[in-house]
Amino acid sequence: LARRQNLTALSMLDIACGGGDVPIGIATLARSAGMKVDLTFLDRSATALGIASAAATGASIDSRCVQADLLDEWDAPIFDVVTCSLFLHHVPDPDRVVQLLEKMRTIARHLIVISDLRRSAVGLLVAWAGSRILSRSAIVHYDAPASVRAAWTIKELQNFTARAKLSHARIERCFPFRMLLTCELDR
Repeated sequence: LARRQNLTALSMLDIACGGGDVPIGIATLARSAGMKVDLTFLDRSATALGIASAAATGASIDSRCVQADLLDEWDAPIFDVVTCSLFLHHVPDPDRVVQLLEKMRTIARHLIVISDLRRSAVGLLVAWAGSRILSRSAIVHYDAPASVRAAWTIKELQNFTARAKLSHARIERCFPFRMLLTCELDR
């Protein structure tokens, strides 16, 4: 996107940033390509924002943190790129997913990128078995399959994007049992 539009800097919002590893990785790659990323972390958790901010500082990435819920508390400015990774499966209400996508559409100037789990029977089996092979934690044993059960299917996400008027959204399967939504906007 940046190369096609001859941009040397991008503003990026990461929704429900958690530890911030994905946007920090993107900003690091962009920096190595000579591009500056103005990074904003958004999360309701002060703990997550603290972890993300410390990680960004450790990677020498400038960032700002906003503690808020995108739909309820924050009047967001416009960002070139809006990202969201491994959060949609935490939103159980289809109408709230559509509201989130609509809000992303209104605040993204060029691009929306969403990466999340993809619900499937095989993915559920792998999460159940993998969590038991890789961890002794009862929390992990519960959470891994619960997250897959809570995830949306590609067909459901396609329906949500249509309702949110994201007509250019592309959704593709990604390894392992994930999906990636990208939507370039006509602005």
